[in-house]
Amino acid sequence: MFLNGIGASPGIAMGKALVVVDNKPIIEKKIVDNVDYEIDRLDRAVEISKYEMEELKNKASKELPYDEAELVRNHLSILDNSDLIVSSKERIYKEKVNAEYALIQAKELFVTMFESMGNTYTSERAFDIKSATERLIKHLQGLEVIDISLIEEDTVLISDKFGISDLNLINEDMVVGVLSNFGTNASISAIISRSIEVPSVVGLNDITQKVKNGDYIVFDGRSGKVVINPDENTIREYVEYKKKYNREKDILNTLIGKNTITLDGKNVSLHGNICSQIDLDNIIKNDAEGVGLCRTEFLYLNRDLSPSENHQYEVYKSIIKKMDGKPIIMRTLDIGADEELSYLNIDDELNPSLGYRSIRLCLDRLDIFKTQLRALYRASVYGNLKITFPMISCLRELIEVKSVLSETLQELDKEGIDYNDNVEIGVVIEVPSLAMISDIIIKHVDFLSIEIEDLIQFTCAADRTNQRLSDIFEKFNPGVLRLIRFVLENAKKEGKWVEICGEPCGDLKMVPLLLAIGFDKLSMPPIAILNVRNLISSLNTSDFEELKNIVFSLETVKEISEYMDHFLEQSFRFQ
Repeated sequence: MFLNGIGASPGIAMGKALVVVDNKPIIEKKIVDNVDYEIDRLDRAVEISKYEMEELKNKASKELPYDEAELVRNHLSILDNSDLIVSSKERIYKEKVNAEYALIQAKELFVTMFESMGNTYTSERAFDIKSATERLIKHLQGLEVIDISLIEEDTVLISDKFGISDLNLINEDMVVGVLSNFGTNASISAIISRSIEVPSVVGLNDITQKVKNGDYIVFDGRSGKVVINPDENTIREYVEYKKKYNREKDILNTLIGKNTITLDGKNVSLHGNICSQIDLDNIIKNDAEGVGLCRTEFLYLNRDLSPSENHQYEVYKSIIKKMDGKPIIMRTLDIGADEELSYLNIDDELNPSLGYRSIRLCLDRLDIFKTQLRALYRASVYGNLKITFPMISCLRELIEVKSVLSETLQELDKEGIDYNDNVEIGVVIEVPSLAMISDIIIKHVDFLSIEIEDLIQFTCAADRTNQRLSDIFEKFNPGVLRLIRFVLENAKKEGKWVEICGEPCGDLKMVPLLLAIGFDKLSMPPIAILNVRNLISSLNTSDFEELKNIVFSLETVKEISEYMDHFLEQSFRFQ
């Protein structure tokens, strides 16, 4: 069977299918006659869970990021600590109820007790109890618990969609590819797949219905072609495709350690975008000159409470130290009603992308915002940290942000806490209203960071995750190109620097145009860095003026795209 989707992360994948379904257990109260049987069921669920967590613990000590490893250790301690289990058994005996109901009631008792104490440790303990209980309930009901970090054979993961927490646990040595029903090339699952260099195809609509566990899958993450249970000839073809892809990667690896420089000597800085700690290895492997965008949301997702200051500090410190002096731009929390975060108490919104989110939420929830700022500045002493603030739409918001930042630093001073007082701060240019006053905004910050995909989304009024709007969500939209040129010109007038970041910065058709406009700092998925370095080494800046003039004289996306195809064909040969 052949399927066509949207190529989201390049590479050839070949492996057995594993369909990941988010099973939601249904808990009902049942009166039972055989309480000993219910006790035995609970004991078996505990033993299975402990075995699984021991396996994860062995992996956690070597491979999992700090927060995931800590979660594993906490779960084990809960299973070893009999309070939750003893309370559940007592309820089974006294009330003659089923094990699931007794466990849920005991969990609620302990969670309420811990959360009422009002400190970070006990709140985190409540979260751990909820997570451990969820695993036990699934085992009691015979639902599959898939720890995708423990997969030990070449596997293609298949689901409706994948989130940050799912992909962060992937064993990249065994998970050879990711396929999903939903998503676009700009969706979060696609971005993360590229960050961790796992081939991916999204927008397959109903692949979870067409594939069963154990089916053999081959696919091309660049073209979006997927084959289910291929014949021998097709397998041989994909083996050859994979060899060719690997040969190209080997050639690109010869560029590691070299400068990114045009034929006539213009230097360009290539940075990488990351979604979590585990992306850092790919940043280093691909020889990035820094981190142009560190999305800090991964610290806040899949939790029942906001991460503590110390927890954030440890994670930020780890990232900064690992970059060993190279610049890192960390974006403050960019999240809203489109994420299920119970502790933020955000009401559902009809249009969450344009709603109560990001800097708007942070300025309203100073407890969360100041905690992150404190952690970032405490970690700043370990390297070259820069901070940027997202979703700002006017000068008033920026002034408020700087006021909160000033208060936070004064608090650190009073407490005698060290931090780097020369941290550069910037704003993310993603809202058109801010781009239009960039001549004003640039006077209040050290740099600007253009997040090109969100700028496209808001300028074109096209949801970046909506497959039906992919022809409107376009990087070659003339209005978008004029906006980014306008922002860069305003920054240069003030002698300030600008970095442009996002997936299009790794697109070979887009790179020559960005350089022609005048950008010399690009941030992209780590997997694209060496390919872009290879391209830039074949370009000559003497061609840029003509390129820019022609592109800005064209009127449609189609015309610009076709011209960039022509330019690339004339200028670039794979080295």
